[in-house]
Amino acid sequence: MNTLYKTLIPRFRSLPLVWRLLSADPGISRPVSILPTGVLLLTFIAFLASSLSAHAASVTDPLEPVNRVTFAFNRAVDTVLVKPLAQSYDFIAPKPVKRGVRNFFGNLGELRNAANSLLQLRFGAAVNAVGRFAINSTLGLAGVFEVADPAFGLVRETQDFGRTLAHWGVGSGVYVVLPLIGPSTVRDAFGSGVDTFANPVVQLEETNVKDPAVALETTDTRAQFLPLDGAISGDKYLFVREMYLQYREQQIQGGSGNPELAFEEF
Repeated sequence: MNTLYKTLIPRFRSLPLVWRLLSADPGISRPVSILPTGVLLLTFIAFLASSLSAHAASVTDPLEPVNRVTFAFNRAVDTVLVKPLAQSYDFIAPKPVKRGVRNFFGNLGELRNAANSLLQLRFGAAVNAVGRFAINSTLGLAGVFEVADPAFGLVRETQDFGRTLAHWGVGSGVYVVLPLIGPSTVRDAFGSGVDTFANPVVQLEETNVKDPAVALETTDTRAQFLPLDGAISGDKYLFVREMYLQYREQQIQGGSGNPELAFEEF
């Protein structure tokens, strides 16, 4: 797995637009290639499909029959509900608004980053996350604007409880596809549940505020991946599984500050 990752990542980074789409760090803007989007996507998909198909046989997925059913259900929900909402949002919302939305939710994620950094005894990273949250929540107007990185050099370092468990030697467990959530492992599914306690939106008691906020975050995340729709050929289940496991392993091995994939739409 690690060998394949080292092969794939340099290729991803050679496709700036694709790398920007796959990275879930709302606080850092990246240059967009002037090459046509279609050319980049097709090049990316062609290379990725050939690489992942060669590696798929080595992955243990004892729950694959059940996972495939859940995967199909998730895609059906996406096709009927999530994707149409994302398309409308992407068409109507101006770019500055979408950037502000991503910054806002990314800023709330700093609380999770700080808590998990502390649990990993990474005190410098915890201070960094708290500093980012304080600066962006004030100077950045509730996190709508990213100020901590460009003005103070505080780069976002994403953490979660799944990585905290891995830090202390807990294995990933089997691969699972969660209804309405997507790819995960037993360890990461448990970790996601724990992380909700550090999510201010989920902890809101007023459903008239919480539900629209969760819907907005989900819709915005899905909108970021619209350019990739239809570009993946072959077995989509295997593609998503391999990509998730590869990136997850890289995040854990790398420790912090790594690009993330958002797979919720799958």
